[in-house]
Amino acid sequence: MNQLFFQNTIQSKFIKNLLLNTSLPIINSVQDGDYIITGFSYLYNNYIIKCSKSGVLGNTDDNQPHFDILKNDFVFGRTYIRNTNIFESSSNTYDSDTHRYLGEYLRFYRDIFKTNLMPFYNCFNGQYTSKFYIDNSSLTVKQNPYDYYKQGGEEFNSRYYYRETFKVIQVPIKFNKKYTIALDCNANVIIAPCFINHGQLIKCNYGGVNIDLTTEFNKRYSSIHVYSNINFKHPVVEEIINQDTNLLSTASGFENIVLPRDLTSLSLEQLFQRYEKYLYLLIQLPNDNSSSITILEGDYTNLDCNEIFNIEEVDLLDNKTLDYLCKSNLSLLNINDNTRYPYANRLIEYLLWNVIDNNEEIGDNVYRIQKIIGINEDVHTPGYYDNYLRAKVFTNFKESNKYVNLDINGYVDKDIESFLYT
Repeated sequence: MNQLFFQNTIQSKFIKNLLLNTSLPIINSVQDGDYIITGFSYLYNNYIIKCSKSGVLGNTDDNQPHFDILKNDFVFGRTYIRNTNIFESSSNTYDSDTHRYLGEYLRFYRDIFKTNLMPFYNCFNGQYTSKFYIDNSSLTVKQNPYDYYKQGGEEFNSRYYYRETFKVIQVPIKFNKKYTIALDCNANVIIAPCFINHGQLIKCNYGGVNIDLTTEFNKRYSSIHVYSNINFKHPVVEEIINQDTNLLSTASGFENIVLPRDLTSLSLEQLFQRYEKYLYLLIQLPNDNSSSITILEGDYTNLDCNEIFNIEEVDLLDNKTLDYLCKSNLSLLNINDNTRYPYANRLIEYLLWNVIDNNEEIGDNVYRIQKIIGINEDVHTPGYYDNYLRAKVFTNFKESNKYVNLDINGYVDKDIESFLYT
């Protein structure tokens, strides 16, 4: 059964209960390959760290980041005062807030347990807005003087307003992440990042100077893009980069700003990172566009390419690289049926622990898979789901051509299980 936005189903009840009973950190999680910013704390594996020099985790050159460990025994799901919170939905349906919080859960799961479920999660959370629009002539985000229906509500999503020739979807995103955007539109599509809080574009004051965050960010990064058309089968990729270590006080347009002593070292990337929880991607479409909309965190534009790799060396690869190599076509990108799906059905299998993956606690389950695949016990630990087993399962399934190749990543879901035992 496919879950839809604003429906009350057994799946939506399960997800709401899962989120209600899971304490999530209030800081971002990161893994090797992610960019961290000076002065901000992150969850890195089971550590809480604070960055003292910006850079990409895992780098070994002079540009590697520096950080201090604040806590070294963080346990995912456990409640820590001042460090975690829980989400309690105020809606009986699968609403936009529930879906957004599910995305936060999946990001922590990916970075901590090294199982990436984001290919099965649509970052579009069913939210449209009439409060803002993107001016095509000036390439700026502007605020509408009117707002017809409650933003993100069911009435708004079903009726929308017809005074304009366009409509705007509002998608919560993160800095320094790639997003694959799939929809069908043969007219102009305009995409712009913005900072929104309580239905208003955020304006802040530093050193007596008012800063329109959205305007300043887009001016400095030239991040508003216009596409003459987009095809669902050939998505586009957007990445909102925030990696500017120049000081705010010396940046163009702010040379005369007088900052308090504790903010004299404030960089541009630090300024924008402070407001990341209010960061959205606006996508402006023709008002009559009824296409399915899929937005995935990550680059999934080359799914039809068969990656060639040496399976005997996969144990030397990091998780990001292996995720890239072991990727099939995705159901969320498979077809445009004019319906907006919040996630793929495969995701529920994982959330119910019905998939054997690298976090499997029952060794015999893994051992049976190793026996069927023909893993050498003298080389690979029995009962341990290593990279070699994952790559072997993935390649064997893909080369068989017996089943529909959708949402496969090398772990044993129901489709892989049917393949192995028949």
